Amino acid sequence: MAEGEEFNPTEPYTRRLRKILEEYPDGSQVLREILQNSDDAKSTKQIFILDHNTYPSSNLFERKLDRHQGPALLAKNNALFEERDFKSLLNLANSEKYDQFDKIGVMGVGFNSIYHITDSPSFITGDNYVILDPHKWCYNGGVKFNFINHNLAEKYPDQFVPFSFRIPYDEPFDNSFKQPFKGTIFRYPLRDSTESDISEKIYETKEILDMFQKFYENESINCLLFLKYIECICFYELKKGADEPELIYKIELKNAIEVRQNRRLIVENIIPMMDSLNSGIYDKINQLEASYVASFIRQKGNSGEINSKWLILNYLDDLLETEKYFQNNFNRSIRDYKFIPNVGLAVPLNDLDVTGRLFCFLPLPIDMPFLVSVHGYFAVSNNRRSLWSSADNEDLAVGALARLRVEWNKYLFEKVLPKAWVKFLCELRSNLRSDNLYKFWPIVKEGSSGSISNFCKNLLQNVIESLGIDDCVFKGPPSLNIIGTVTEYLEDSYNISSFQEQKFQWLSISNGYLEDEKSFNFDLPEIIGNIGFPVISAPYPVINALKNSKHHDSLKFFSPVVIRTYLSNNRSRWQNISRKEIIELFNYVLKDLNDQNFDELEGFKIIPLADGVELGTLTQSDNFYIYIGPDDDVTSYENDERNIFTNQLNKFVDKKVSSELYRRIYNIVKNNGWNLNIRILDEFAVVDMIRFSLNYTENTRDSEEIPMPSNRAWIYQLWDNLKYRNWDLTKFEDIHLIPTNRSYLRKLKTSNKVFLNQTNEVLSTIFKTFGAVFVDNQFKEICKWDKLSPYIIKPNEILSVLASFRADNLYPKNLNRNLQDHEASALVEYLSNYLRLANKDHLAPKLIEVIKYLPIFTEIDHTVPISLLTGNTNWYLLPREEENSYGKIIYPANMGRFLSASSHNICYILEDIIEIPRLTVNDYWRKYVVPFLELQTSKNIDIIIDKLFDRLSSLLDASLKDILGKKAFVPVGTLNMSRRQQNPDNVRLAKPIELFDPENKIIVDLFFEDEEVFPVGKYGITQDSISKKFFSNLKLLGIKSVLSQDDIISRINTIITRSQTSNVHEDLIRIKALKLLKYIDDNWDKFIIDNAFLNIILEKKWVPTVNASEKKIFSNLKSCRSQKDKYLVCLVTPIVEFNLKVESKVKNKKFLKQLGWDTYPEVVKVIEQLKLCYEGVSNGPPENLEKICMAVYRYMNDAFKASDNKSKAEFDIMKKHLKDDQWILCGGRFYPTEKVIFNLPSEFQSEESLIVELPTDYLSFKPLFKSMGVRDEIGIEDFILIIQNMVKKNKNRTLSENEIKNIIQILERIVNIRKNNKRDENNPEKLDRLLIPSTENKLIGLHEIYFDDMGDILDEEKKREYKIAHCLVISHIAKELEIQTLTGKLYGNYAGDINWDIYEQGEPLTTRIKNIIKDYKITSLFKEFLQNADDAKATQFLIVVDERQIPTTTKKKGLLSDEMEDWQGPAIWIYNNKEFSPDDFQALIKLGVGGKSQDDTKIGKFGIGFNCAFHVTDLPSFVSGKYIVFLDPNAKYLPAQGYPPRRPRGTRIDFIDKKFKERCPDQCAPYEAIFNFIKKKFPDQYKETESCDFSNKFNGTLFRLPLRTSKLANQSEISNRDFSIRNILKLFTSDQDNKERLFQGSNEMLFLRNIESCSLYRMKHQVTPQWEAQIYISNSCREIRKNVTDRAQIYRMGIEITNNLDQSKLSEIWLVCTGGHDKIKPKFETFSKDKQLTTNAINITKFKSFSKNRRLKPRGGVASLLAQSDKKSLVELMDEPVKLFFFLKFCNYYLSSINTLLKTL
Repeated sequence: MAEGEEFNPTEPYTRRLRKILEEYPDGSQVLREILQNSDDAKSTKQIFILDHNTYPSSNLFERKLDRHQGPALLAKNNALFEERDFKSLLNLANSEKYDQFDKIGVMGVGFNSIYHITDSPSFITGDNYVILDPHKWCYNGGVKFNFINHNLAEKYPDQFVPFSFRIPYDEPFDNSFKQPFKGTIFRYPLRDSTESDISEKIYETKEILDMFQKFYENESINCLLFLKYIECICFYELKKGADEPELIYKIELKNAIEVRQNRRLIVENIIPMMDSLNSGIYDKINQLEASYVASFIRQKGNSGEINSKWLILNYLDDLLETEKYFQNNFNRSIRDYKFIPNVGLAVPLNDLDVTGRLFCFLPLPIDMPFLVSVHGYFAVSNNRRSLWSSADNEDLAVGALARLRVEWNKYLFEKVLPKAWVKFLCELRSNLRSDNLYKFWPIVKEGSSGSISNFCKNLLQNVIESLGIDDCVFKGPPSLNIIGTVTEYLEDSYNISSFQEQKFQWLSISNGYLEDEKSFNFDLPEIIGNIGFPVISAPYPVINALKNSKHHDSLKFFSPVVIRTYLSNNRSRWQNISRKEIIELFNYVLKDLNDQNFDELEGFKIIPLADGVELGTLTQSDNFYIYIGPDDDVTSYENDERNIFTNQLNKFVDKKVSSELYRRIYNIVKNNGWNLNIRILDEFAVVDMIRFSLNYTENTRDSEEIPMPSNRAWIYQLWDNLKYRNWDLTKFEDIHLIPTNRSYLRKLKTSNKVFLNQTNEVLSTIFKTFGAVFVDNQFKEICKWDKLSPYIIKPNEILSVLASFRADNLYPKNLNRNLQDHEASALVEYLSNYLRLANKDHLAPKLIEVIKYLPIFTEIDHTVPISLLTGNTNWYLLPREEENSYGKIIYPANMGRFLSASSHNICYILEDIIEIPRLTVNDYWRKYVVPFLELQTSKNIDIIIDKLFDRLSSLLDASLKDILGKKAFVPVGTLNMSRRQQNPDNVRLAKPIELFDPENKIIVDLFFEDEEVFPVGKYGITQDSISKKFFSNLKLLGIKSVLSQDDIISRINTIITRSQTSNVHEDLIRIKALKLLKYIDDNWDKFIIDNAFLNIILEKKWVPTVNASEKKIFSNLKSCRSQKDKYLVCLVTPIVEFNLKVESKVKNKKFLKQLGWDTYPEVVKVIEQLKLCYEGVSNGPPENLEKICMAVYRYMNDAFKASDNKSKAEFDIMKKHLKDDQWILCGGRFYPTEKVIFNLPSEFQSEESLIVELPTDYLSFKPLFKSMGVRDEIGIEDFILIIQNMVKKNKNRTLSENEIKNIIQILERIVNIRKNNKRDENNPEKLDRLLIPSTENKLIGLHEIYFDDMGDILDEEKKREYKIAHCLVISHIAKELEIQTLTGKLYGNYAGDINWDIYEQGEPLTTRIKNIIKDYKITSLFKEFLQNADDAKATQFLIVVDERQIPTTTKKKGLLSDEMEDWQGPAIWIYNNKEFSPDDFQALIKLGVGGKSQDDTKIGKFGIGFNCAFHVTDLPSFVSGKYIVFLDPNAKYLPAQGYPPRRPRGTRIDFIDKKFKERCPDQCAPYEAIFNFIKKKFPDQYKETESCDFSNKFNGTLFRLPLRTSKLANQSEISNRDFSIRNILKLFTSDQDNKERLFQGSNEMLFLRNIESCSLYRMKHQVTPQWEAQIYISNSCREIRKNVTDRAQIYRMGIEITNNLDQSKLSEIWLVCTGGHDKIKPKFETFSKDKQLTTNAINITKFKSFSKNRRLKPRGGVASLLAQSDKKSLVELMDEPVKLFFFLKFCNYYLSSINTLLKTL
C-alpha cells in the first residue's frame, strides 16, 4: 500500500510578515525595535552602521546568497544570544519574553519590523552564524551554523567579509572568525528589488541616513530615558572602499557608572518578586523606587553638544496589591498578562519649555498635556503607536483581553502613577533650580483633548490623594526667609541646608499653612512670610484639589491663634520690624483672645508703656510687671501711684493710647484666666515699688532690719497712702516698716519678732540673754492699729517666743548659756505650762529643735543638765516593765544612750514634745541584743540563749529566724554524737542553717558515717522535755531537711574524693552516688539552675556507669547515656549502671532535657555504633547485634518521620554516611541499599543472589528504607538486562514458548513501573535497549518492531513486510512501551532527510487558527463554504445536519485510532459537486494565502475562510476524488508514526490504493448513508454504474465537520466552546431572537457565478429536507453569469425557495447587472510618500500595483427584485406579461447606474 502524505494547513511566513508590516510603521521605529531587543539582551551599547559597500560573492554558503552582499544596515550590541532568544526569534507572535518579566517585549512581532528594509537578515553571535530566509530562496526558512566547529570562515570567506571590518567600541577579535564573536551583530541587506513577497519598497542608503538623522534629532535622548541597560547609541557610516566607519551621531549616558545601579534596580529584582508572588512567599520589600539625575551628551560628528541633565524616577508598585485588585475585579492574574505595575517620570532640568512624551520604555508618538514625560508598562497596540484606551472599550466583554488591556492602562494612571508622581515631586527638592514649581505638577493644559487627556483628567486629584501629609512638595516663602519655629514641627522639617540654590521654601500639608479665608488683609501673608512663617503659595487647581481630597481635614489655614503661636516661638524675627507693623500684628492676634489662650502672647514685646517710648514685653514671669488701673479710668489723680512713684513710670501702661485699646487691655487683664505680666495695680505692685524706692539690695532684702532712711517724712507719707488705700498689710510683711528702739527699720513680719515689754523680770532677763528685741516707745501709738497686732510678740505666745529665739542670728549659740538651778526650773515649768496650752499642730519641728537646745535634760546615772543636741548621740528610754529590774545591757554605748525621765514635767517634754523613743521588749531583743550575740563569750552566749529560747516562740518570725539561723552558736558533730547528745573534744560552733536534720532518713542516707554535719550536745536528738527545747527551737531556726545546690556540689566532690582515696568499699560509694542522682532527679524542679551548678553536675566524673567492655567506671553525665539508649550507643558511650538496690532511671522531664536524654543520642554516635556492627561483624558480631540494629533502624525511622528541621538534618547526615555502605542486616549479613528490595519474586531468591528481600521485621520501617533507596521491586534497567542476557550468546536464537511468557511477564513489570513513574510525575526511563519478542519468536529492537493494531483487517501477506510484535504483546503493553503501530505506518506521513539545521520562524498552528476564528463569526461558516464551492465552479451546494452517533461494528474498532471514536457523533456534512484539484489541496494547507489570490475569477483571496470550520470542530475531514483528508491541528487524534511515535497535524490518504474501507470500516461508516443520499439526490451526477463506497473516485467534494462535544472542548487548544445539533439548527431559523441567520433566502446566491442550488437537510433515522433554494436561468444568461468581464452585462434569473418546515414556497424573479474595468484614473495613478490609502496601508507609491496585489478591482453589481409571489409557481410567475417599456426602462437604468458607478472608481 502507498504511504499517506503530509497535509498540514499552514500560512506562508512572507504573507504573515507582510501583514505585520502593514501595522508596524516604517522609519525610525525600526531602530527603536532593534534598540528594545538589545536592551532586553542586557547590552550596554548599541551601534548602527550603514555600510555602502558591495562585497565579493564567489565563496558563499549558497550561490543565491550573492543578492545580499550589497549595502546593508548593521546593528551591533555587546550581549550574546541565549537559547531562549533563539526560540523567541522562531515564534512569531508568541514571544518567549511574555513570561520574562525583566524584558520589554511581549507580543513577539517587534523584531519583524526590520523586514521593512530587508528580506534576509543575518547575524553572528558567539560561535553561531544565523541566516533568516522567509522566502526560502536558499534555505527552508532559515539556517543556523556553528562557524567555529566547521571552520566555515576559511571555507566560505566571502560570507564573512561584510562582518570583518573594524567595529568601533568592539573588543579586538580575530577577523578570521576562528574565535567566538563577543556580542551580537545583525546585518540587514537593503532590499534592492521588487520581487519580494514581504514588501515592494526598495531601500536606498540615503533613506537609512535620513532615518539616522531623524532618530538623532527627534528621539535620541528620549530613547535612553527609560531603558535599563543601553547606555550608548552610536551611528556610523562605512563609505565605499573605506576600512573603518566614520562616526555620524552619538548619544551617551555620561554618568552611567554613577546611576547604573538605580537604573537597573527594578529589572534586576522583578523576577524574584514575581516568583514570590507566584509562590505566595512575600518579601518584606513589596515596592521599589529608584531616582537619579542622568547626564546625557549628544555628539554630531566630532562636535559635542551641551550636557542635558534629566531627573528620572522609576517606581514599582506593590505586586501583591496589584494582584489582589485584578483577581477581585477580573478574576485574572497579572502574571498571565505580564502586567507589571512599573511606571516612571522624567523631566529635563535645564529646559522647562518642552512638552512631555508618553513612554513604554521607548517613546510613543503621544505628547503629554504637561511638562513631565511619563513611562509605564502600558498595554500598547501591536505597532506600539497608541495605548488601549477607554475609547476602545466599547462593547467589550468583561473578561476580554482588550478590556483587560484598557483596565490595565487605567490602573497604571489611576493607582500607580499618582504614587510615583508624589515621590517624583519629593525628589525635585534636591534638583529644582526654578521657582516655577507647579510646572512639574500634572496640571493638564487648558484645551487638551484626546485619549491621553482622558487618562490624565483625574491625575492631579489622584496625585494629591496619594500625597503624604509630610511630603514637602508645595511652594513656601522665599528661601532667604528661613522658616521659623512652628508648633508641633521640628526645625529640621524646614531645613534647606542641603538645597541652598532653591529660590523658595518647600512645604508639606503637615507643616504649611494656606491663607486665612476669613482675613481680608492682603498685606498680612507678605508680612508673616517675611518673618519666616510657612505660608503655602499654590494655584487654584491645586488648592481646589486639596479641598476635595482625603486631606481636607488635614489642611491648615493660618489664624490669629496660629500667628500668635508663631510670634511666640519666633520673637527675634519680628521684634525689630516697624512699630506700625507690630501694632498691626497686635490687632490681628488679639481678635479671638480668651482665657484659654492668654499664654500664647507670652514673650511679645508689644505693651505700650507710660513713658511713651518703649514697648513692654508680655510674659508670665514675675520678675517684672506692667500695671494698669486699678480701674479703667485714664485720668491721673493726686493719690494715684504714678504721682507717688514718679521714678517708675515704665511699670505702668501708657494712658495716652486710644481708650479703646486701653480698655481692651484692661478688660482682658481683668479676665480670670489672664496670666501675663500686665496686671491690675494691687498691694504687691506697691510693695515692689516700695522696695525700689528704699534701694533694696540682696543684703537688704535678707536682713531683718535696716537703718532708718534720711527722708523720714516719705515713710509717714507712705503709711498715709497705705491707710488711704486700706491695703492688706499681710502683703507688706516682708517690707522694713517698723522702727525699733535701736533706730532701725525692722521688717513688718520676721521670725525674730519685736517684743512688747510686758513680762516679769526673771523671764525678761532670760529672754534678753537669749537675744530678744523690743519696739521703740514712739511707735507704741501705731501699734494700736489692729492690723499691726499680728506683728508684735507678747510673752504668753510661747510659739512666737520659740520662733523668735530661733530667728536670732546667733542661733543656736544664743541658747548656749549656763542657767542657775532656779532659772532652769523656772524655764522648764514655763515651757511645760505654756506648751500644754499651745496648739500642738502649730508646734513645728524647728521649734522642737529650739527646746532640744535648751540646757534642761539629765542622762541616767548623771546629775549635770545638758542639751540634747550637743552631739550625734541616739537617745532612748528603756521599756517601762524592765526599767528598774532588767539585767545586763550589752548594747554598745557608742551606738546610743538612755535618758532619765524621773520628773513629771521633764517626762512630758521628753515623750510628748520631743518624742524620745521608749523601747519595746521585742525591739530590745531584736535590735539591742541578738545582733551582738556572737561578740560574747560562750558562757554568756549560753545564758543569753537560755533566756531567749524561753520566750522565743513569742518573738520568732521570719526575720528573727533568718537572723538567728545565721548566728554560729550550735556545737556540731557526727550522726552518732547527735543521737547520744555527745560533745566532741574540740567544740566547733556552727550556724543552724549549716546543719542537717539527723531525723531525716533520705538526707542521712546521702552522708557517710564519719561526716560531722549534725547538731550535738544538748542540741542533739533527745526525748528529755527540758533539753528538747533546744532541738525543737533549732528546727524552728532552719536546720536542713533538704540539700541545697551547694550541698549537692559538696556531695559530688565527696563521692569523687572517696572513690579515689577512701577505704570505703566501692559498691557503697556507687550506691551513694546513685542515691544522689535519684535525689537530684526527684528535686530538680526545686533548684534554681545556674552555669556553675550545671558544669559540676555535668562535667565531673561521679556517675556510676558501664563501658563497652562491661567495665564499671565513673563518668560525667555529659558523656554517658541512660539505660534507655543502651542499644543505640552502648558500643561508643558509657551507660548509667543498673542497680537493683537503687532506682537509677531519671524521670524529671526538665532534668532529662538538660542532660540531653529526652532525645535520641547524637546522630554521629548512632552512626558510629552501627558502623562498629557492620564493620566488625566479620570478626565476630557484638552481643545483642539484632537488638542494636533494630534500635538504630527505629531511631532512623523516627528521624525520617519527624517534621522538624533538626530531625531532617540528622536524617540527611545518616543518609549521606550510609549511602554506599553495607548497613542493612539481613540474615546475619549486612547489605547495601541497592542490593535490598521489598518484594523479591521467588524466582530471584537464592542463597547466591546478590539481591535480597528486606526482612519482615523491618517492614514497619518501610517508608524509611524506601527513602534510603530500597526499591519496591526490580527496576527497568534490571529487567532489560535480564531480557538481553537470554540472547547474549545468539541474538537470532528462537525462543521457547515458556521463555516468551517469561519475557511478557517482564514487559508487564516494565509497563507497571512506567505507569507508576508517570503517575508520580517522574521522568520515564529510556527503553532504547529493550528487546521485544516477535511473531517469529525472536527478540527485535524496540525501534524496529510494530504492533498489530489492525488484526484481520490487514492480510497476512502484507503483514509479512513488517516485523510484528508477538501476539502476547497486547495493546496496553504496546502503548506504554511506545511501540510503533501498523496503522501509523500505513497511514502516516514521512519526510526525507534534511541536510541543514532548519531555522525557520513560525507560529503554532492552533494559535493561528484560534486567532483566525476570533475574526470570523460562526454565522460566516456556511457562507465561506458556499463561496469556496462557487469558486470551484460547483453548481450544487448541500448541507446535512447529521444527528447520528455512529457505533463501532468491529471488535478491533476499525478506526484510524481509538481517539477517533470521540468524533463519531453528530456532524455537519457539506457537499458540492466539484472535485478538488491538486491546486485546491495545496491551497487548503497554505494558511492565510490560499490558492485563489491571483485568480480574478475567484471570490476568495485570503485563504483563511475554510478555517471557519474550526468554530465547531477540531477534526474536519473530506472526501474528494480518490482521497480522504483528515485535518488535526491539535495533533491528538490521527495515528502516531515513527519512533518515538508522533501524531501528525493532517493526512491525505488514497483510499482506493490503501483499501481504506476494507481496513478501516468504522472510519468509513458515517459516509455510507450520506453517499447513498447524495446519489439519490443527484441521479444525473452519479449514474447507477458509479459507486460511492470508497471503491472508486468520488465525483465531488464532501466535507464532514463532527461537532465538538463538551469533553472535547475541554481538551481543545483551538476553542473551548462545544456545539449541539440544536445550536446548529438555530443558525438557520428566522425568529426574532436570531437576527442574523446563516442563509437569508435567495440573497446569498444573487452575485455568485456558478451555484444554482442550495439546500439544507436533517438526518436522524432518515434524511428529511428543511429548505431548498433553486435558481432557474436560461443558458444564455447562465453564460453571462459565469463570465468575468470588464464590461457591464445584465441578465435575468428566477429563484424558487421551498421551506419544508412550514410547507411554504416563494418564487422570485431578479434582474442582475454586473461589470467592471481595469483602468485607473490619473489622480489615483501615484500617491505621495506621506499619504496612505487606508490606515493599514504602508507607503504605497503606485496605486495600480497596490490594487493588483490585493485584487482590488473596480467591479461591482446591482440587483432588483422584479417579481415575487408565495402563491404562484416560478413558471407561472415568469409566464406573466411584462411591459416592454418597463423592462427596457429598468435595463437602461441599471446599465446607466453601473456605468456611472464604474466611472467613479
